Amino acid sequence: MRRLLQIAGVLILLAVVLAVVGFLLRALRWLLVIAAVILVIGALVGYRAQRSTS
Repeated sequence: MRRLLQIAGVLILLAVVLAVVGFLLRALRWLLVIAAVILVIGALVGYRAQRSTS
């Protein structure tokens, strides 16, 4: 009985860890998308500014 409780506890811990990791990966993916958009916009603005000055 005690062993079953231990196994259940380990499984619950694993489920929590997986949920947290999945959430972090999703958040990181969104952060990467936002960062990429900001980089592209910055590159376009810098390119336009460079072209207009030269």
